[in-house]
Amino acid sequence: SLYLWGTAGSGKTHLAGAIVRSVRGGEMIKAPSLVRWFRLRDPREEEREIERLADVPVFVVDDLGVQKDSKHALTILYEILDRRDMNMRHGLIITSNLPLDMLAKKMGDDRITSRIAGMCRILKVGGEDHRVWRDEK
Repeated sequence: SLYLWGTAGSGKTHLAGAIVRSVRGGEMIKAPSLVRWFRLRDPREEEREIERLADVPVFVVDDLGVQKDSKHALTILYEILDRRDMNMRHGLIITSNLPLDMLAKKMGDDRITSRIAGMCRILKVGGEDHRVWRDEK
């Protein structure tokens, strides 16, 4: 499992997408979309989706730290990570612009980042923003 962090446009999402596309049954979701999906769901439907995401072969959470965090959103994310960890389900990839210590501060809690640190190899993705066009003079 990987935690890929670095500046915007450094290629984190591109790399994570290449990995998830190479695996049958992999799934990639933006962190804000994950939070939005779980908002106002029936508890049974929520439980089924947590279990499903905990079991997919490769699960990518893209742009963690961009979303607006609520206690409910953090609990859902924690449950997914915890179940993947307890089931020894590797294949978790998380991308963020933030190193884990700054992500913990943003979330106001270090339980999720501690779980990530225990599950993932932490890699800083460096380089310039590849989305910005540069005039080669």
